[in-house]
Amino acid sequence: NQKETKEARIQHMPPPQIAEGQKFRIRGLTFEGNTVFSDKQLRSRIRSNQYFPVLKKGLLSREVIATDTALLRKFYRDRGYLEAEVRHNIDISPNYRDAVVVFEIVEGPLYTVAAIEIKGNEVFTANQIKRIMNLNVGDVYSEDTLIHSQHAIYKMYGKLGYIETRLVRTDGQVGRHRDIGMDRIFHETDPLVDVIVNIFEGNRHIVGDVRIRGNQVTQEKVIQRQLRGVDPGRYFDGDGLERTRRRLGQNPLFREAQVTVLGEVEQEVRDVLVEVVEADTGQLSFGAAVNSDAGVVGAIDLVQRNFDVADLPESSGEFFRGKALRGAGQYFSLSLQPGNRISRYSATLREPYFLETAYFVEGSGFYFQREREDWDEQRIGGRSRVGQRFGDVWSAFITPRAEQIS
Repeated sequence: NQKETKEARIQHMPPPQIAEGQKFRIRGLTFEGNTVFSDKQLRSRIRSNQYFPVLKKGLLSREVIATDTALLRKFYRDRGYLEAEVRHNIDISPNYRDAVVVFEIVEGPLYTVAAIEIKGNEVFTANQIKRIMNLNVGDVYSEDTLIHSQHAIYKMYGKLGYIETRLVRTDGQVGRHRDIGMDRIFHETDPLVDVIVNIFEGNRHIVGDVRIRGNQVTQEKVIQRQLRGVDPGRYFDGDGLERTRRRLGQNPLFREAQVTVLGEVEQEVRDVLVEVVEADTGQLSFGAAVNSDAGVVGAIDLVQRNFDVADLPESSGEFFRGKALRGAGQYFSLSLQPGNRISRYSATLREPYFLETAYFVEGSGFYFQREREDWDEQRIGGRSRVGQRFGDVWSAFITPRAEQIS
């Protein structure tokens, strides 16, 4: 009975009424207490915008203001003001439509580096390590600088095959990614910091076998082109190993890619396992359009990013099941646009590593026809591209083009 009474009372309760209230516009963004950085510099670090007719709405959001407060605090502390504090006040106008946001800043002292001590190093001298750290006694203390210095140390050791090198703090914390593996001792009376770099160098490792798994369609040579710093029989290149992970992860032929160094850290020779999950690399689309000037036009577009011009189908069934013309990492596109007044046809084939060299070649051809009121237009042409890569960033190419117009 009590349960039925409660349910009946809930059913007869009036629906909740919500008063949304008035939206506030930011009419002013001001900063107080800042002497080191100008208002313009600080304003560029926050997300809130001051209202400006037509161009900026300038709506007030307490969540965004709280985020801006944290961003300003981080901005100061990343530049050596480790005791910086930032607070905000929101002044609402009497008309309850406008607001002024005031950021109150206590900058505090500027911390500098008093000493740098290197421990555990045998492969490189302390001076060599300090030079690549880009951090000197007397410089402004910045955690971002320490993180970049840490990565530079890993890169320097990794170039020689020391891929297990780590920076370790006295509390056992290992510095990886955004975690700093350096001890920082803050002076009690002065804004000074001692930086202690304790290096665990580890062993130097040689690349053994490189095994590739997960490629059902893609040929191994296509994956091997993306490998850097993992040449069998040679010492590892730690920086190249990271670039290999990035290159495979950004490659459109794969949805996922993972590179794992096998074996124990005590072993001199260690194998490498490359695992990939292939992506859908083909695309087929159909379309049609009716235009008062161009008439009726159809469209069939085919794109294959993992094409193999040498893998010819042995039967029509193999072709339609997608078991042929795939796997060599070539790019192929075919566009058919027939129409009663305008027709376009084009095809492109690109080989990114011609004969497994640094050269790349591309060829394309097209046909265009249009029936006008007083004349007919016809274009037949083609374009080729021949180029060479210089490393992973730079390349140069030439592109001759020929076209016959009637």
